Amino acid sequence: MIINKNNKIKRMKRLKPSERKKKRYVGFKIFSNNKIDQKEFLKVFFKTLKDFFGENICSEIEPVLVYFKKDNNIGIIRCNHKYVDHVISCLLLINEIKGERVICYTLGVSGTIKSLIRKTGISKWY
Repeated sequence: MIINKNNKIKRMKRLKPSERKKKRYVGFKIFSNNKIDQKEFLKVFFKTLKDFFGENICSEIEPVLVYFKKDNNIGIIRCNHKYVDHVISCLLLINEIKGERVICYTLGVSGTIKSLIRKTGISKWY
């Protein structure tokens, strides 16, 4: 909200859909002998992302962990549509979490969570 000269509140205009940043959702599964904690995964993911691509690219990627289920180590990450390959390669680079060997496998990429669930079959875990 913006207050103009007459002390009237003026609302900011919304961005047009063509001007908004487009996002993609990356579904992944972590193969491990034990359950992985969400905080530990995020710590390793962001460290790998920052080490491999740097802080500048990391801020442009805008990664957000949307969903993570500890029971079967499955999750969804939202990112900028231009940097999906960066997120996938970062997931592949993760091979150890909290001293335990792990394998991160990308299930699929989609523009919406609903279509990602439909494409990859995450619904049986979701």
